[in-house]
Amino acid sequence: LRAGIILSRSSRGSWVQALKNINGLPDCPDDMSEPTYASLLFENICDICGSRAGYTTEWVLRRRFCSTCRDSEFINMPKLEPLFASNPDYFKFLEMTIPNMYRTGSRHYDSGHIYHLKSLIEVFVVGIEDTSRQWGKWIAEIAERHNKRAPHGTDCRLWLIRRAEGRRDVEEKIRTRRHAMIMQKLFDLGWKIEIEKMRRRARHELYRYPHVWEKKELTDRMWNNMRPGLIQFMEEKKRERLELEDKAMLQKRYPILRSLRAAYARTVPSNSIIPPAGDLDDYRPFRDIINSMLPDQEFKLENFNDAMAGLPEFVRKWHEKKDLELLEIMGAPVVKNNPDYSPLHLATTIFRCSESVQYHSLSRCFMISYPRVLIHDGASVPMAVKVGCHDDLDSIALYSLETKWNSQGQIIFNAKGHKVAKDVVSLCGLDPYVATSLDMDNLDPVFFCKICTTVSGSRCCMRWREAIFHALYAHRDSQYNFTLMTDDNVQREVKFRLEKANTSLHWNENSISHFICTHCKEKNSFAILLEEHMKNDHGIANATTCDIVHDFDVDTMVTCDYPYDELAESTHV
Repeated sequence: LRAGIILSRSSRGSWVQALKNINGLPDCPDDMSEPTYASLLFENICDICGSRAGYTTEWVLRRRFCSTCRDSEFINMPKLEPLFASNPDYFKFLEMTIPNMYRTGSRHYDSGHIYHLKSLIEVFVVGIEDTSRQWGKWIAEIAERHNKRAPHGTDCRLWLIRRAEGRRDVEEKIRTRRHAMIMQKLFDLGWKIEIEKMRRRARHELYRYPHVWEKKELTDRMWNNMRPGLIQFMEEKKRERLELEDKAMLQKRYPILRSLRAAYARTVPSNSIIPPAGDLDDYRPFRDIINSMLPDQEFKLENFNDAMAGLPEFVRKWHEKKDLELLEIMGAPVVKNNPDYSPLHLATTIFRCSESVQYHSLSRCFMISYPRVLIHDGASVPMAVKVGCHDDLDSIALYSLETKWNSQGQIIFNAKGHKVAKDVVSLCGLDPYVATSLDMDNLDPVFFCKICTTVSGSRCCMRWREAIFHALYAHRDSQYNFTLMTDDNVQREVKFRLEKANTSLHWNENSISHFICTHCKEKNSFAILLEEHMKNDHGIANATTCDIVHDFDVDTMVTCDYPYDELAESTHV
């Protein structure tokens, strides 16, 4: 059919008429047949290898090339410079005679170079020294063909550009109609208000949604197929919008919540379990009062006096809720109606911060006992502070770089610390599955490390909590070996040294630790600075340990050295 009828000489009139029906198309040149001209215009077949990737058309040569054949058949001007170094005038002559193309280039190719056909260049170079008339005649023929074909090639390129632009315009009109129809159908389903509230980025994502972006007229069948996915997309964007609105609202609420938390802390004992400021946002009386405030209204604590009365009950329920979360983190069985909280009080229950939020002292992150874990500041530090993924911040973190307690899974169970604690408790002759932290505090055992020795031969001595910390920190990449002291006299001497070291740590002005004023609950890293605070703000000239206490969320891991010979005679493993 193709060879016998369509491409037969008798069909030429049909080809001529078909090409004339195409608006603005340049006439078929005399040196080409109509089918060949149509193939050059509308097909992408490479004339060298026959592949359907012939996207480069050289109109003077009347040929199409794929990228591979184009690079093998053409050579760029910079590579021709050595051939014409003796006579640069040939460059200008070359451009007027030998067919060329201008490639703008990409990251894979040279940009902005003129490329010439290699086969003609080879003949041109050989014929430079030839003074015969044949070479001159060949040059004249090539130049004449070039000059004759170049205008027609330019017209064809311009027609193809206009054709592509017209096609894009048609496709864009189809997309616009399709988008309008889809929007109307979404309006009919009740999504009009949500679409109007969409931010520019969300609107762009909706417009570029795969089924919306297609350049096809919308049919009922197409709509029924895309509807479930599009509804799911809209629900997801609505959820994201509400989260952003909550973040914006919390930017206003958080400073007030922080002030309210500080006010409540002043009414309870130091180191009491108090939720982070972000969790107070769940306390409905606070939220209602803050939402009713005008944008420029000044915060006054007395406006919250009535709401403050119910805060202790909220804190109690919050405490219970977080205890259940901790049991789940431990992997302990939880009975909702009658939960067993005893695993939290075991001496072997150790938590730690996720590595993503260990932004401060490592020792404060990998050994956290109960109930300290409820007020540990690492539990409300967003992981994005460490990893830089600010899209993962929850609503409270947007403004304050602080999250609700463990809202991003910052707290995890410390399995290694649990194992060390079981070894330490077992050394004391207690059951690690029964002994509580209070049992160990009442027993108050003292250990020394058989591995760590000072230059003078003394051993590092410590209480049970410090022993766990010592194993996790000093021997985190090696084995640990503790010995329990049994001699009462040696124990008393060691405990005296430990208390002395703790007192020195408490009041040493060079000691970086956290302290709390028991009167107003102000915190500071240096006790010496809190002493000045006592004098200036509370009129207390000589502050004592009743006025300044250690922050419960700071490890005061105190150890002391004691001669090894005396320990060896009074201990057992």
